[in-house]
Amino acid sequence: MFVGALWLWGGCSSEPVTPPGVKDDLPDSELPAVLVRQDEASREACAHGGARVRSGLDANGDGVLDDAEVQHTTVICHPAPPEQEELDARVRLEPIPAGEACAEGGTAVLSGLDANHNGTLDDAEVQQRDVICRERLLTRLSPAGGACPGQGVAIDFGRDLDADGALSQGEIVATQVECSDVLSGTFTVRTAQELAALAPIRVIIGSLRFTALPLETVSLPGLEVITGDLTLTDHRMMKSFSLPALVSVGGFLRMSYNALLAQVDFAKLQRVEQELMLYDNPLLETVAGWPELDSVGALSLGHNSSLVDLRGFTKLRAVRGNVLVYSNDALADFSLHLTRVGAVMVRSNPSLRTMSLKVPDDSGSSSLSFVGGALVEGNPALTTLELGFPTVTGNIQILHDAALQEVTVTSWQLEGSLIIEDDSALARVIAPNLNVVSGSLRLARSPIEQLDFGPSPLSVRGELRVANTKLTAFSATQHVSDVGGDASFSGNSLMTSLALSRLHGGLSVSSNDALTDLSLVNTDVLEGSLGVEGNSRLESLEGVRSRDIRGDLYIQAGSRMTRLSLPELRWVRDSVYLLGTDLVDVGLDALEFVGQDVRVGYTAMSRWKGLGALRQVAGNFLVFNHPSLQEVSLPRLQSSAVLNIYGNPVLTRLSLPLFTSATSVTISDNAALPVCEVDRFFSQLPPGLGSQEGNDAAGVCSSP
Repeated sequence: MFVGALWLWGGCSSEPVTPPGVKDDLPDSELPAVLVRQDEASREACAHGGARVRSGLDANGDGVLDDAEVQHTTVICHPAPPEQEELDARVRLEPIPAGEACAEGGTAVLSGLDANHNGTLDDAEVQQRDVICRERLLTRLSPAGGACPGQGVAIDFGRDLDADGALSQGEIVATQVECSDVLSGTFTVRTAQELAALAPIRVIIGSLRFTALPLETVSLPGLEVITGDLTLTDHRMMKSFSLPALVSVGGFLRMSYNALLAQVDFAKLQRVEQELMLYDNPLLETVAGWPELDSVGALSLGHNSSLVDLRGFTKLRAVRGNVLVYSNDALADFSLHLTRVGAVMVRSNPSLRTMSLKVPDDSGSSSLSFVGGALVEGNPALTTLELGFPTVTGNIQILHDAALQEVTVTSWQLEGSLIIEDDSALARVIAPNLNVVSGSLRLARSPIEQLDFGPSPLSVRGELRVANTKLTAFSATQHVSDVGGDASFSGNSLMTSLALSRLHGGLSVSSNDALTDLSLVNTDVLEGSLGVEGNSRLESLEGVRSRDIRGDLYIQAGSRMTRLSLPELRWVRDSVYLLGTDLVDVGLDALEFVGQDVRVGYTAMSRWKGLGALRQVAGNFLVFNHPSLQEVSLPRLQSSAVLNIYGNPVLTRLSLPLFTSATSVTISDNAALPVCEVDRFFSQLPPGLGSQEGNDAAGVCSSP
């Protein structure tokens, strides 16, 4: 018995092996060597003399490079006078590792003239580089016959010297006879003879490959162990494949591109150390051929157009890596009960109706984990989905499943994100035990009517996004108690109430046309921005109790909002934008400081209301396009970088008694504002700071 890498082909092989006595580094006496022959060049080839360098493999092993063995010829000529010197032609050999240049490695023959007379060919002197590749080692398998007292296998090894792809008798350099039931090597079976030669084998220390066998039925009833890979691929005739005694595969098991394969028998197979791959087996309807399979390194099922379900994996409990199930046209049910699994992707299975991935009911453990998360996407017939593992350490993404009506996640903790988007029939999301989402929670473009998050609301440590659902309410007491990142709610046409607590990012609320009640409590400092836009029934922001906004404040008031409020807000670290054609009071009565710009425009105010405590604006302050505004009154405002009041057609009075500091002040295009009123305001500023145009030159100033 021998141990080494061995490739078995139907009749021949072109894959590398290392049998006894035949190694990649054998001495020249045992394998064809690269030989170089140097002769004087003819005068026709080199007018001033030179050398002809020939190289090739010593195919017949006589130590001489015969003319028939020459693969490359290079002529090195001496230069013409007066530059002519007595230069010797030199040759240097360099090994080439296996790779693109030579699949099995080889030798580079470098030649040129020794210009510096140092006796060696330096890199700068190389004029020609020829590559001589080693031939691949071929194998041939046959019954051992009388060489063994019982059954055995004879394996011939040789190199394909004539490059015809077959191992002929004259090319054999070694023969190994194996009389035991254990083989070491890597074997490929292509013929019935090769298959018959493996009949007595019980253990293969290495890998086994079946490819393009011209048989309808293939069976090795005595094979129990394969320590490497098992591959079954590219069969047009095979209908049945059976390894009924096989217990374990130490590498991967791949079955692919088998056009007629319908029956598989791995009756005793318990473990596949690496990946089990089944793809492009169009007649395979079931996985019942794996009744004892308990553990695999990973699982991939794809393009098996007749596969109906996975119920044949009755004992499968551990998938140490990922599960990938895709494009199986007839797959109607996906049910696996596992104690261990990596990431799961189920995608583009057009007939899939139900999916259940959870721990077994009798597992008796609360510490099992769903290691890598799940992606369920583009399964147009899927109606129900259940994911049940105590802890999920990756993301759960449920996307573009057009018929999906209900999602159940029975996990306690999700150490990733829960993303449910573009499921156009989804009405209900159930997570009765879930209490922590370490990533984001995103529910978008799905008509979700009901969220059941169990006895306690969720803690979401990342982003919260709820968009285009049919939820009527969302609250901190029933749904999400705190949010570690930004929260956004948009396009929820039936949502009337939104109540949040302990928000650590920003908040965006937009285009929720039924929203009448918005509150944010237990959030003294809003770390991001607050944006409220286009909520046509929302009347006020009285329920938002933050004192400090670290980002922008952007309000585009809807038609019902006449008074903005935000009664406790004192600081906005970035900019303030206040817009709304029905606003008569911009509120913000406690706001004292704005870190960047303030822009107030397009309101319905006739007399200025709001911003009564504002003292300083670090950026620009713009008051513009108020069609009914008669007076601007900012009693405590002391400074801004720029003050610009423009486009207010009925404005007649300015009241900014404490304003004395700016880099520039421009008051323009206020048709009813007397110029003298503007001049009076400018008189409290440093000279030359203010400018005006387009105001009422004939207007009469009011009394101070």
